[in-house]
Amino acid sequence: MTLTPWESLAREVDAAGGVKLRTVRELLALADAGAAKVHVVDGIARNLAAQGIEHLPPTIPRNGARKILLYRRHSWQFGPFAALIRTCAAEDSAPSDVDNAVTNLSYTGKVAQ
Repeated sequence: MTLTPWESLAREVDAAGGVKLRTVRELLALADAGAAKVHVVDGIARNLAAQGIEHLPPTIPRNGARKILLYRRHSWQFGPFAALIRTCAAEDSAPSDVDNAVTNLSYTGKVAQ
């Protein structure tokens, strides 16, 4: 059985313990898209959700170089922190603050102060 690119990505996330860092550019390649137009990033978000993968930041940026943290909500390693970061993002935190917290957490396992 051949896996779709999104199914393969889901397996990568699982193999990494439920958390994986990717760039928008890498996700664009999975979507077979050249530019991160609004409908393209919406489609990426739908494909991730269909595989049970959530992402931070909560809205996929249109800048191809930006990093996206992919995770399983119920990942014992990251799920609770992701919920906290999503809450902060929804409370009008500066996007750069949220990005910095996500990047720091993904590399160190600690929430940046």
